[in-house]
Amino acid sequence: MMDHFCAALGGVLYIDTIPPYRAERLPIQLRGLVLADSLQPKATVEVLASRRHDVTEGIALLQERMPHFDLHTTPLEEAEEALKHLPARNARRVRANLINRDLTRRALQLLRNDQWSPQVLGDLLIAHHAQLRDGLEVSTPKIERMLEAALRAGALGGKVNGSGGGGCLFAYAPGREQEVVEAFKSAGGDAWHVRVDTGVRLE
Repeated sequence: MMDHFCAALGGVLYIDTIPPYRAERLPIQLRGLVLADSLQPKATVEVLASRRHDVTEGIALLQERMPHFDLHTTPLEEAEEALKHLPARNARRVRANLINRDLTRRALQLLRNDQWSPQVLGDLLIAHHAQLRDGLEVSTPKIERMLEAALRAGALGGKVNGSGGGGCLFAYAPGREQEVVEAFKSAGGDAWHVRVDTGVRLE
């Protein structure tokens, strides 16, 4: 759904994936995106199914201790004690989802502000990637090397793109796009400076 909304509507979008679905176009110009391919094959369906199973199972176990628990509304702080009693893998997955939920809300609040900070956005991307790497475990050693190379080349942030387990990542590098393209390539991948487009239109 997210891919379809982005391609059709264009711009910088916040997509609410809870029915009824909605997409909010954010009134910002976002420049400095560099897309990279790790050139590692991945099993998208299998990766997504595995992580979804771990999270769904973790939520069910959590609700045995916290019947009111809701992934969309329960504060992480309220869930921490109950998370200690879950199997470690389920706890990591659920905790990562809660942290990523809160990071997304912080990013949305940031980008709704006309005076938003590129550095803060970069920091949020790095924090999000840490959860994808450590909590959901969908990064790879090569993706980590590529992202580290991009940050050394001047990127403000970056993360795994898509399901992870290989495939693509991106960096946010306003003013350092070409340097980051070269850094990604030097780390063994391929890369392109990309721009936000307007979506589907009649010509």
